[in-house]
Amino acid sequence: MSDEQRLDILNTPKGEMIIPCVIKDRESDSDRDPIVVEMTWAWIPKAELEARRQGKASEKVAEDDTETKASIEESDASSTQNNSADK
Repeated sequence: MSDEQRLDILNTPKGEMIIPCVIKDRESDSDRDPIVVEMTWAWIPKAELEARRQGKASEKVAEDDTETKASIEESDASSTQNNSADK
């Protein structure tokens, strides 16, 4: 990894990066070509990881969805009332 990639991981709380990797068989005397792959590395803050492990992230998403639906319903209700008053 380059110094820039290392710094990016250290300074970015959440992200992902594609890392090229070469796998060589040092134990074998064969002349096999190395295996070349790309790995996707992803990271999140440790607190978020712990919350996900405890199921709190799912609960938070469910709460956010409920709040969003409630605000949409309130908005729809107020626009319906406004349309009724206009008639």
